[in-house]
Amino acid sequence: MRRGGRLRGGAAAFALLVIALPTAQARAQEEAEPAPLAVVGGQLHYHLPEAGNGGLIAARLAAPLAPLGVRHWLLEPSMGYGWYHGVDSLLHHVLLMEMQVQVQAGRDPVRPYVGVGGGLSALRIDSTTHVQLTFSASGGVRLRLLRDLGVAGEVRVRRHDLFGGWTRELTVGLFGLIR
Repeated sequence: MRRGGRLRGGAAAFALLVIALPTAQARAQEEAEPAPLAVVGGQLHYHLPEAGNGGLIAARLAAPLAPLGVRHWLLEPSMGYGWYHGVDSLLHHVLLMEMQVQVQAGRDPVRPYVGVGGGLSALRIDSTTHVQLTFSASGGVRLRLLRDLGVAGEVRVRRHDLFGGWTRELTVGLFGLIR
């Protein structure tokens, strides 16, 4: 008889889970914020190892992390392309791929944020490509102007390898909300 009681208790717990899980998922989807997809551009200041300035364009998608709090935690994959003239007067190219975890504050229309992350950089010098690990930190603000459109500004500092060079980006751009 005891065994049957355990089975009934387990079955009841399973039934509650089956009923509650879709309800919780539906609630999370209803509360889910749209993800801003940004196209940004700006100045790339570099020390790789020489120092100078160049340009950068990037696409970034700041997707809400629902389990950690829909309105505050974001996961942002980013793909960027930078260029600069080295001391050799040649045009150098750098491809930047990374992922950041960001926390944002505030309510619409102004949302300041900070983030940390890592990824890879592929630096093309002459006919040689150097691939390095990167570590980054960022801070910025997203300002929604219309229902699904806004502007963003950001400072991002990136370390290439642990003891390698570094870059700093100052970017502005437009973002659209993906619903």
